[in-house]
Amino acid sequence: VRDSWKDFEGDSEVILKAAMYYYALDEDEESDTESFLGFDDDVAIANACFNAVGRKDLYIDLTVR
Repeated sequence: VRDSWKDFEGDSEVILKAAMYYYALDEDEESDTESFLGFDDDVAIANACFNAVGRKDLYIDLTVR
């Protein structure tokens, strides 16, 4: 996102900033530091935001291979 930030404006910028804010919170849906799955909700929010701004290429895949 950082490398293409200049390409986002208006609603897309607001959506991505909201995702970054959510990621920075520790006490959200699942505590990031106190739970094994703490970042899963952050990834779900980020992926939803990437989808909303048309950037599925930025999706984070948590699938264990």
